[in-house]
Amino acid sequence: MLRGDPMMVLLNRGFAFLRQQPSLATRRQYAVVLVLFAAMAIAVMTWWSDIRLGRSDVMTGWTLLVCIMLLLLLGVRRRLVIAATMLRFGSVSTWTQIHLYTGLFAMVVYGFHVPGIIANGILESWLSIVFVSTSASGVLGLWMSRTIPRRLSRLEDQPIFGQIPTKRQTLTNEAETLVDQTGRDASSAVLRDFYQHHAKDFLKNRRGLLYLIHPTMNRRKELLDDLKTLDRYLDPVHRKPAGRLAGIIRVKDDLDYQFALQLRLRGWVIVHAFLSVALVMLTAAHVLIVTRVVG
Repeated sequence: MLRGDPMMVLLNRGFAFLRQQPSLATRRQYAVVLVLFAAMAIAVMTWWSDIRLGRSDVMTGWTLLVCIMLLLLLGVRRRLVIAATMLRFGSVSTWTQIHLYTGLFAMVVYGFHVPGIIANGILESWLSIVFVSTSASGVLGLWMSRTIPRRLSRLEDQPIFGQIPTKRQTLTNEAETLVDQTGRDASSAVLRDFYQHHAKDFLKNRRGLLYLIHPTMNRRKELLDDLKTLDRYLDPVHRKPAGRLAGIIRVKDDLDYQFALQLRLRGWVIVHAFLSVALVMLTAAHVLIVTRVVG
């Protein structure tokens, strides 16, 4: 077969297409289509089992169990980073996508397995509540993982969570040194009074619970407006340290903002992990009881 043969050209193009790495958008489209086909298959098999007076709940139950076990693999993957690297189990991004779309498919299967959302019975009702809660936390985590990094990327400095307290203390020390070095004249007294009665608590203390729930720039704007108002009472020599103090206030507010958003992500991980463990334990108990009853 010659190189210019149309069949050879078609084969070469086909192999070239297979060697290409699909984009993230393309992989998502493939995954959505796959989930839709799998959901349609579950719907057809459930319908076929019901019209033949079969046990569709057994089929959907085992399918749901497989999904839950597969969802646990992401957690195992993160805890076996070294082994995964050595054995090339795939990237974390790939496993995250598997986790996401398997979770969506599991929610569909659950809808067929428990049409009333909350099952009857004490164990079954608690299992339903935990499954729905875990699914809801997963959807929330998906939204947070898409929005919070985008909001954090708008800031100039992006320290890791463990570095934020150290950076806060560094800013407080710098502000203390800055105010102490201003001197003892009238302008220095104005700047020192502002720091002692307004900025000091803001720089030294952590933000309250309401701020962690809904971080805003209100306190930052108040302090900067008050400092700007004092500008007419400062001589040219002390306006420079006042400007530096304003910069420290901005950086401290940015750190507080990052702390609040990163704390959300860390809190979500803990809650989702706790719900996942509870889900596995209740599922194991449910499977044990059902297998003894059904045989």
